[in-house]
Amino acid sequence: MLTFILAWLLFIKGVFTPDNQPSQSSVGGKQQLQRFLHSGWAFDSLYHLILIKPFRLISEYNRRDIVDQLYRQLERLSSLLYRQLNRFQTGQLRHYSASLVIFCVLAIAWGLTQ
Repeated sequence: MLTFILAWLLFIKGVFTPDNQPSQSSVGGKQQLQRFLHSGWAFDSLYHLILIKPFRLISEYNRRDIVDQLYRQLERLSSLLYRQLNRFQTGQLRHYSASLVIFCVLAIAWGLTQ
């Protein structure tokens, strides 16, 4: 209820308008209060100071993050393996069969030596 009375005084009755300021000594305080209330209670500046500035500082500092580097290196390795394995795709069945037989022989030989 108090907020409705305050809003009525501020906006309907115009108590804090510069036109009806009673004395010159209290003008500064009322104008500051009026500017503060009309500026949205300085919420934008507080929001910028509390959330935006720290986030920007952290993101600038963390630009070259180790996690990002890990994923970049994984992408480079994947591209390299793709280019290397792409050489084996000749389209000829006898090459595929020969490479399968060679791999099986090497796998069996490795298994027997262990």
